[in-house]
Amino acid sequence: MSVKQIVFLFFFGWVSYSVFAQYPNERPVFRKLDEKLGLSNSNVLCFLRDRDGLMWFGTAYGLFRYDGTRIKSFYNTKDSTSISHNSISKLFLGPENKLWIKNVNGTYDIYDPASEQFARGLDTFTSSYPLASDSVGMMYTDRQGNFWFTHPTRGLTFWDADLARSRVYSAYDRDHPLHSDRVAFLTEDREGKFWILYQDGVVEIRSSRDFRIEHRIKIPRQANAPLANFEMLLDTDGDAWIFDPDRDSGLFWVQKSNLQISKNSTGEGIFRLNNNMVKTIVEAKPGQIWLGTDHGGINIIEKSSQKITYLIDDPVQGTNENLKVVYALFKDPEDIIWVGTHKQGIAYYHQGLLRFAHFQKVFDNPNSLPFNDVNAFAEDSLGNLFIGTNGGGLYYYEKDKNSYQHFVHDPDDPESLTGDIIVDLIIDHSGILWIGTYLNGLGSFDGKRFTNFSFRATQSNGIPGPSIWK
Repeated sequence: MSVKQIVFLFFFGWVSYSVFAQYPNERPVFRKLDEKLGLSNSNVLCFLRDRDGLMWFGTAYGLFRYDGTRIKSFYNTKDSTSISHNSISKLFLGPENKLWIKNVNGTYDIYDPASEQFARGLDTFTSSYPLASDSVGMMYTDRQGNFWFTHPTRGLTFWDADLARSRVYSAYDRDHPLHSDRVAFLTEDREGKFWILYQDGVVEIRSSRDFRIEHRIKIPRQANAPLANFEMLLDTDGDAWIFDPDRDSGLFWVQKSNLQISKNSTGEGIFRLNNNMVKTIVEAKPGQIWLGTDHGGINIIEKSSQKITYLIDDPVQGTNENLKVVYALFKDPEDIIWVGTHKQGIAYYHQGLLRFAHFQKVFDNPNSLPFNDVNAFAEDSLGNLFIGTNGGGLYYYEKDKNSYQHFVHDPDDPESLTGDIIVDLIIDHSGILWIGTYLNGLGSFDGKRFTNFSFRATQSNGIPGPSIWK
């Protein structure tokens, strides 16, 4: 079997199902985002991917932006155009492509990417687009591109993006009264119906056409918690998963087919959790639900087999750290799952980013592999290897000389390597090496010079996104 065949079968993987499906006994392998890139706080509370493909990290001390090569930090300073508080709890992408940053005090700053400045509070927005209240719980963008704002005590505000005007819904609305003004969460299912979750556990399913109520259900009342800041995920089957990130209430599963509600916790339910403090949730693939817990690691629910797996003592690759306390889970458009932890920084997982360490760096051997974290290979016509790494750039291995040539990205040199996080490599029939990167677009190398192709959202005939792989 040739090197190319080995690479194709084992290293890239590039299949349409997860590692779990290929190898039932395999467990996800997580990698850690290198702190040397500039993430100065390891207590990560939230994630967001903006329309330019940049990743944003909200932490207990500071806001950070990652472009795939380096991290830029934003802190509260005496400058009035800086963020108003350093502890960031939630991130939303709002109207006009502006970033809404919610801090632990519940107040917001709005970031304008054009000026790279922050407006403190919501005055700049509400002066043009009135909201029911400046107190906003969460924001949701529906399939039509309109925005919904929940208010802890003032109902809902709907903002029509096309007409640039607001509509407030409350319990006293004459046409469409809400169950209560205490709205915790809103989302939309695949049929376009809106699910509204209230602080008392009532769930309303409303028509997208006329906003009338089609169903109303209620999750079981929680002891000593008449009201809660519930959150909810609708999976690809239309089932709802409801939890309270502030209390150890476990997880409520609402099945779309019959609206039956079942509680899952350490002591009851089909899926027995190992910890009732659910902090965050994401659907990793259809039917596979990941729960981030406080000291229970990641609980993985497989709906089809009705089994649950716990990832708690699994070390992050290349470290002695584990994912015991998980505050944030986020799945980006490339199906990378980002994990925000308590005091362990950021880890990430993708089914295609596997590493087999048959060759590794040996510090007292100058001819060993220079960089251990490898994502991709390509063999040229001479039998030499291009090696794409996860943050270390590109290496060219000449087997006759047993030596490595190293290429890295230089932001000041447009003809340097496209980006240092390389996720795919392929050589075409003319011998040109094509380089797929994470968040830095596509590149090519003819043996002498690199040519780079960057993602531009406004360019109709360009590459489809900032991250490129098969």
